[in-house]
Amino acid sequence: MRWLLLAGRRALFRERLQLALALTGIALGVAVVVAVDLANRGAREAMAEAVTRVAGASTHQLVGVSTDLPEALYRRLRVELGIAAAMPVLEGRVSHGGRGYELLGLDPLVSGPFRTGVELSADGGLPASLLVRGDRVAVSAATARELGVGRGDRLALDTPTGTESVEVAAVLDDPQRRLDGVLVTDIAAAQELLGRVGELGRIELILADDEASQVRALLAADQQLLPAGRRQAALAGMSDAFHINLRALSLLALVVGLFLVLNTMSFLVVRRRAMLATLRAVGASRGQVVVQVLADAALLAVAGTLIGLPLGAVLGTGLSSLVAATVDQLYLSIGAVDPWQPLALVTGALLGLAGPLAAALPAAVEAASVPPRAGLARADLEVRARRTARRMAAGGLGLLVAGALLISISDGLAGGFAGLFAVILGAALLAPLWVRWLAAAGRGGGLGWRLAVRGAAASLSRTGIAVAALSVAVATVIGVATMIASFRASVVDWLEASLRSDLYLSASEGLPEGLAGRLRARPEVARVAPSHYRELPVEDGDLPLRAVAVSEQDRGAYPLVESLDGAWRAFDTESVVLVSEPLAARKGLTPGDTLTLPAAEGPAHLEVAGVYRDYAEVRGNVLMRLALYRRLWDDRRTTGIGVVAAPDVEASALGETLRGELPAHVSVTDNRQVYRRSLAVFDQTFRVTEVLRALAAVVAFVGVLGALMALQLERAREVAVMRALGLTRRGVAVQVFGQSGFLGAAAGLWAMPLGLVLAWLLVAVINQRAFGWSLDFRIAPEALLQGLALAVVAALLAAAWPARRLALAQPARGLRLE
Repeated sequence: MRWLLLAGRRALFRERLQLALALTGIALGVAVVVAVDLANRGAREAMAEAVTRVAGASTHQLVGVSTDLPEALYRRLRVELGIAAAMPVLEGRVSHGGRGYELLGLDPLVSGPFRTGVELSADGGLPASLLVRGDRVAVSAATARELGVGRGDRLALDTPTGTESVEVAAVLDDPQRRLDGVLVTDIAAAQELLGRVGELGRIELILADDEASQVRALLAADQQLLPAGRRQAALAGMSDAFHINLRALSLLALVVGLFLVLNTMSFLVVRRRAMLATLRAVGASRGQVVVQVLADAALLAVAGTLIGLPLGAVLGTGLSSLVAATVDQLYLSIGAVDPWQPLALVTGALLGLAGPLAAALPAAVEAASVPPRAGLARADLEVRARRTARRMAAGGLGLLVAGALLISISDGLAGGFAGLFAVILGAALLAPLWVRWLAAAGRGGGLGWRLAVRGAAASLSRTGIAVAALSVAVATVIGVATMIASFRASVVDWLEASLRSDLYLSASEGLPEGLAGRLRARPEVARVAPSHYRELPVEDGDLPLRAVAVSEQDRGAYPLVESLDGAWRAFDTESVVLVSEPLAARKGLTPGDTLTLPAAEGPAHLEVAGVYRDYAEVRGNVLMRLALYRRLWDDRRTTGIGVVAAPDVEASALGETLRGELPAHVSVTDNRQVYRRSLAVFDQTFRVTEVLRALAAVVAFVGVLGALMALQLERAREVAVMRALGLTRRGVAVQVFGQSGFLGAAAGLWAMPLGLVLAWLLVAVINQRAFGWSLDFRIAPEALLQGLALAVVAALLAAAWPARRLALAQPARGLRLE
């Protein structure tokens, strides 16, 4: 057995360029999977840490439904019930230099037991210096650098009560950057700065079951005791789709790499076919032949994995920052992501080792199944390849049908991805038959072209897998590009419909009372649209609610995708709500269902009149008439006002006027800036996907180089015969470039419909199930042309070196074994 393995090893190292390209393909596939897994796992940890950065070990949260909690409730918990593990929390937004920051008020005397990861002082609590005066804050080192301050410096903050000066009492050591953008202060100081004296945002509690029952008995109708882990669970559930999408795209790149490995191993088996037949003739068993081929594949797998793991770690470091930025935009601010995730490296290593062996197994079984005499005949190989192509086509059609059925009968993300991969594999199995059909259709033209085309069809054992591998890689590039184009076009249409105001005034703590009426009375203002945004505390996380006064001309900002008859009339007059698509998907809501919301006097049971399209909030939104909100929650505040300028008034000039008149904590935003900023956020969100698409293109390019170089070099004997019959060196080059160009075009043309199918599945199935958003499918012609160009250019570049080598080779050497 040892001499058999040695013979295989020598045959493997004889094709050094092919060996290098195969290793590169495996390494790139492993690197992409590892990089995405590193970023995914790091982002998940960072999200969990960000959510628990205040609560820590708390088991429950006490929150108000309609208003903040009265400070007296905290005293009753401590005095009447004797609950010592209770921490009051107040959060609000302040700004400095136009940049917003979170002001976090805690009680330094009781914060220690609730902290789990950020060392604020020796005992884990807040610095005692915050108790000395009410104008002190503590910031993380990163936030201090951003603000340009150090310990003892004064800082001017724009707050709901005006501009206030505070002192930086401490700069906190926060290596995980969990407090980026947060100003920590004493609870009393936060109440003064936010204008909420005597009020608490929530109370964090560590309770046993019997204590929880006592607390619930103490609460008013508009107060709730909720599990502390509800927000983690909600965010984890919503972010699962994002992480699954990334992992699926990385596995798609690995699938492309495995196709290329399959192509390389098939080529190596074809190259050593005569050697294997000779070994079988002198006594080698079929099992020994399989072991030899798999041993070579294992060597490639180990070497490729060892290269891919460190490369993936480097890529993962860069990808982690992109994933963190995307999570910041979609879910919550998580700060830095730690890219060191050992389990990701283990997963990558297992895939890198198992994948090439699985890809090489068909080639090994095929090599072992050929009788020794047939193995010495090239014609027998091509006859078997043509029969195999028909069987593969039948199997491919079966997989396409199975994929379609799997997608139609399943409603989960896993079923969608399984169906998508079945479609990809089915299309790949149809590729050899496509090559034969295209070759038959393209037999016209000159002698050189006919020879090139017929040679491609006659060498189906080599060309079929090469075209399949390249078409899958190019289809991935086309599909992802078309999906992004469809998403962007849908977002642009939605922004143009929803941004109907010229200016938007906002303040998270509430706008000045009566501001909407004063604006409405100004001659330079055509109309105003007041609104109020808040998050309702519910069992499965915070539920965003937007209360609006929608005029008839503003209804286009909320395009209904499904609704009851007379939905807008009911919205204006009855106790109904509209819900956005993500919320409807997450909670399984349809028009006519009842949505229960916590209100001031107890739960409010509201009918869902319709589902509308909205891309602003991945968690989803509840849309409610402003008058109905004020009645149910007894809350007269507004946090936003849309302002439409009069026809002869310049919106930017009106904005400057309002900025000069309004308090500093009120933000005046030109909606043209919102439009540009929203598209910038979109581009940032999909930057990770663009990187993965580029990596897939690189894998495709490397793969086609290896596949087509192998194909042309394997034609050395055939070219030698033609040279002996009078073909010139220029004719050889034309032959090589013509055949490679034909195969590249065949792969590109096959990839175009497959890419569109993949794009449609990503848009209409995967995205819908992952996020609940419905998108308009838009075909991007440039993506199709780029995919075709990638296949053809890569094929022609792959032909350059073989063309030169074959043209310069002596015909006698190629004819030596004929």
